[in-house]
Amino acid sequence: MSTVVKRIFADNSKCVGCQICMVTCSLVNFGDIDLSKSRIKIMSRDPEGFEIKVCNNCGVCVVYCPQKAISIVNKTILIDDSLCNECGVCIEKCPIKAIWWTSKFSSPNKCVACGACVDNCPTDALRLVESEIKLPQPIAR
Repeated sequence: MSTVVKRIFADNSKCVGCQICMVTCSLVNFGDIDLSKSRIKIMSRDPEGFEIKVCNNCGVCVVYCPQKAISIVNKTILIDDSLCNECGVCIEKCPIKAIWWTSKFSSPNKCVACGACVDNCPTDALRLVESEIKLPQPIAR
């Protein structure tokens, strides 16, 4: 089955490592400036510059979540905290390791493609796009 989702497209070659996207993300989504809460991560790749790690909304987590706590709503892949049983399958199955969890949250966390980081990126390293994805077929664990 295929569907259209919103995604953040990241161009690592334009990233200067300023972390404005991370500040923006934590402020918009959690109400405070705490880089550990940011749903987008900037990692140094010396001497090659920086790598932007953000969920590409591929849908793997939707397929593998045993509680059906992850779904596509209005072109966005969301985790429903009330349905999540904290099993961590989504973290394990994420092909790019963009779903994460810290003690600050009751369930795993991922980018919801809100676009706030895009609006505030001073180098245009981020773009909000819509694209069609084909949900993968689950493979037995």
